[in-house]
Amino acid sequence: MRSQVEQAMKLLRRSEAIEPYVFRPWFDRLTFRSVIDIYQPLSRAWALAEASGYDRERFLDSLEKPLQRNLVVERGFEWVLEQAREKAADYEKEEASWRKAFFADKSPAMTTLLRRYEARMTAADGFSNSRALFLPLKLLGRAAPLRWQVAPPEEVEARFGPYLERPETLFDPQEPAPHFNVSHDLVLEGRRHRWLHDAAVEESDEERKLWVHVIEPEGAQNPPTLVFLHGISMETEMWKGFEDAVNQAVEWGFRVIRPEGPWHGRRRRRGYHGGEPVLSRGPLGFLTYITRHAREGGQLIAWARGQGSGPVGLFGLSLGGLTAQRLASASAAWPEAYRPDSLLLMVVSGRAGSLEIGGRLAKELGVPEHLAAAGWREETLAPYRLFAEPQEPPKLPVSRLHMILGEKDELMPIEHGLELAKRWKVPEKNLTVTDQGHFSGYFSLIARPGPFKAFAMQLKAL
Repeated sequence: MRSQVEQAMKLLRRSEAIEPYVFRPWFDRLTFRSVIDIYQPLSRAWALAEASGYDRERFLDSLEKPLQRNLVVERGFEWVLEQAREKAADYEKEEASWRKAFFADKSPAMTTLLRRYEARMTAADGFSNSRALFLPLKLLGRAAPLRWQVAPPEEVEARFGPYLERPETLFDPQEPAPHFNVSHDLVLEGRRHRWLHDAAVEESDEERKLWVHVIEPEGAQNPPTLVFLHGISMETEMWKGFEDAVNQAVEWGFRVIRPEGPWHGRRRRRGYHGGEPVLSRGPLGFLTYITRHAREGGQLIAWARGQGSGPVGLFGLSLGGLTAQRLASASAAWPEAYRPDSLLLMVVSGRAGSLEIGGRLAKELGVPEHLAAAGWREETLAPYRLFAEPQEPPKLPVSRLHMILGEKDELMPIEHGLELAKRWKVPEKNLTVTDQGHFSGYFSLIARPGPFKAFAMQLKAL
């Protein structure tokens, strides 16, 4: 059976014909409600099952809103949890086999690598889609969207307070220095795939090592590189058949570098769904994500420069865009090797350090109420805004700054993005404002790549 993602991507590749009708504000409204009402609650139940060890009693006892116990409920959830456990075990087995093959001392045959890759992606997709098993819990009104563990101001002060006078030291990509292990190559349909992981990181449940997927045209010599920082809950290494406009840049001659952000994909914390701590831990989660991933982005830019003489650009989307803009600002103090040659920000905000960040999504998830209960106010958060919000403009010619904003964006209100564009003096020809929202703009890039391709071609010509 073809995966749900494969079917969606097949439709997207035909999107040039349907784009005028589909990727409009109604699509954003539908996607928003699907995320809030379906994806997040199912993901929380899925993660709770993992945290409970797929034990029926522990799972049912852990529900925020207890269920009325009866034979149907107990046997039904025993079956659900057993199915989920099998999907998780299958993924863990195939992930381990994939790592063993791709990082072996001696490269296996290409057919072996392909078999291991396909088996891993099938298992990862099945594990990710096993969220759907928990639909009965959602229908019974017992599935919360997030596991709230908002850190109080005192904990954030202990973590970030020592850096308030010299915030840029927290972003320094040279300290600690990464040590990237590089996988064997997989050549598939004219593309060369490699994976990196940072072997210098000592893994814990709190911090998982950086994992990166690198894709480039087969046989390319010194191609330009595009580093892409994804949005929250985007776990493309878990979605079989995923193909977006970013990957299409490979067809334009680019090397594409796709890191998995903290708490996503292979870096996900056990018992949490992808990206959940960014929201559920309040400012501590958000600031940790931005500072850690911005530093990693700089390290990947430097790694790309070590592969050849081609220019390196940075593209950030949504949460990845907030990270990319802070990276670009911090990089003014970095050695040139760590700085991007050009920058594209999509659906972003210049007020990333405000309690208002996340717009309607944050409000409907109850973020403001949970932050207030933990003691957070705007004045409490104010000292730490400099870790999340861009400070100085990037050390780049303004002609290499590009932005794509959505006029109907309810998550990152356009006025806050326009404020940043004005402050950074983004040229009018490089500032694209669409009549779309937060989600439709990104998905429509595969059919309307105009501003993205203009950015890419400018980078390629450097």
